[in-house]
Amino acid sequence: LNDANAVFQHRGVFHIMFQTPRDPLPSGGGGSGPHAWGHVVSDDLVRWRRLPPALAPTPDSKAYDGKDGDCDGTLSFPSDL
Repeated sequence: LNDANAVFQHRGVFHIMFQTPRDPLPSGGGGSGPHAWGHVVSDDLVRWRRLPPALAPTPDSKAYDGKDGDCDGTLSFPSDL
């Protein structure tokens, strides 16, 4: 888990988003290419499920950390990602 961000609870489910290589190595180690925001969830903080990336880079953008925010109770991301 690299650079954990956006740790929050929503409707009883815990979420952690974190920086992860877009193309990780099969061994689970580091990888290459631009980083995405990985996303895991848990109901009990013991068992975690990995979900598809929350944010992924495109040819025209990057997915950096530190850009999430709370806007009137809604998790939001600025358009400069």
